[in-house]
Amino acid sequence: MTPPRHRSEPPIRALIVDDEKGVRELLLSCLGRLGCDVVHVDNGTRALERLEAEHFDVALVDLRMPGLDGMEVTRRAKRLRPQLHVVLMTGHATIETAIRALREGADDFLPKPFRLDQLRMILDKQLELRDGLTHPPTAEPLPGLVGSSPAMQAVYCAVRRVAPSGETVLIQGESGTGKELAARAIHFWSPRHKKPFAVVNCAALTDTILENELFGHEAQSFTGATGRTRGLIEEAHGGTLFLDEIGDASPALQQSLLRVLQEGEVRRIGSSATVPVDVRVIAATNKNLELAISEAAFRKDLFYRISVVPIEMPPLRDRPGDIQLLIDHFLRRCGAADRCFAADAIRLLQRCRWPGNVRELENLIRRLLVLVPDTVIRADHIPARYRESAAARALTAGSFREAKDIFERQYIETLLQRVGGNVAEAARQAGLGRPYLHEKLRKFGIDPDSYRQDGATPMA
Repeated sequence: MTPPRHRSEPPIRALIVDDEKGVRELLLSCLGRLGCDVVHVDNGTRALERLEAEHFDVALVDLRMPGLDGMEVTRRAKRLRPQLHVVLMTGHATIETAIRALREGADDFLPKPFRLDQLRMILDKQLELRDGLTHPPTAEPLPGLVGSSPAMQAVYCAVRRVAPSGETVLIQGESGTGKELAARAIHFWSPRHKKPFAVVNCAALTDTILENELFGHEAQSFTGATGRTRGLIEEAHGGTLFLDEIGDASPALQQSLLRVLQEGEVRRIGSSATVPVDVRVIAATNKNLELAISEAAFRKDLFYRISVVPIEMPPLRDRPGDIQLLIDHFLRRCGAADRCFAADAIRLLQRCRWPGNVRELENLIRRLLVLVPDTVIRADHIPARYRESAAARALTAGSFREAKDIFERQYIETLLQRVGGNVAEAARQAGLGRPYLHEKLRKFGIDPDSYRQDGATPMA
């Protein structure tokens, strides 16, 4: 069998994680024949070390290994490299295991023994995903869903893959991260895109009003009901129903929604008849629903119905490299493309915590456009609380990974300041390879040219 032609792209980098030497050697041979650049390790700890230090497109991970098992490696690998395509392998394949693996973040499930054509399909899928991420969907057709960071590329990838499936989706993330925009993207790229997209905020209305909004009512079913009214679920027939803040839904509403998902039908208020409906449900929440289940505040059966495919929207503090793109986007949206932010202002904003996420950044930009008359907005124009936020974040990092990122960013920025933006010299002084330093610059959204002295020649 001849290796697939991968056009002119660089070869796929694959990481094999398996404690059995024979399996590693077999995969090394097969993937090599398919044109991959392959690295192999014999345990999960070494795998995570390699993932932290190097870029890989795909990881083939054995499910059962001593120490860190495949599920745990998958969870940690996805946190470390959200764009990584993880394939879990096992010789004890069951449907339950496959479903659990996919819920833990795996992208594919490969039963042992495997065939070369199965590996080829996985690599072809990875090439398609990589092609799709070369030009990720951003402002068109959905203004606001902006970013090229690995975390956002993982969102684009998930949206593209789930959109045509028709499965229910649970979008999780902090307030202001763009959950509704992601839901609209799923609808737009789905076969239902010509049908309605109905939005219901489960936290904004009382149970009585919500029930009426969702299910509609018959004439004379309550005081003031002068005629029959269809609810949003019926109005969305053939389309998508977006349930925002579903974590705030009352027990009664949860029960009613569960019936819609299970039976595919609604009953209007005051009616004894049911109406069949065909809607795709996308839910969103900023709450931990599994914790809510343990506290008896959310139904377990409803959770499993809405979370067939979970998507996590990353907080802005975890994707500082997108700050510049978001600033440019909001300046255009506000009709202020002739205005700009100075490099010191961007560096300051990249270090902030952003509890309000993208929505908070947009509000700050709008405020500064009104209050600052200058064409260039500098760091000293930004309210003091953001400087305090940046300083506090450096002192109170919530995790080892966050503390490490903060240290690396500050170290690289100080180094670039010292060498006038010369990346080659910065790499030499730091004892790092230039490709590794360039990867860090991309991760943190650092522009070395902003440190260059006037008249100096940029060095790559």
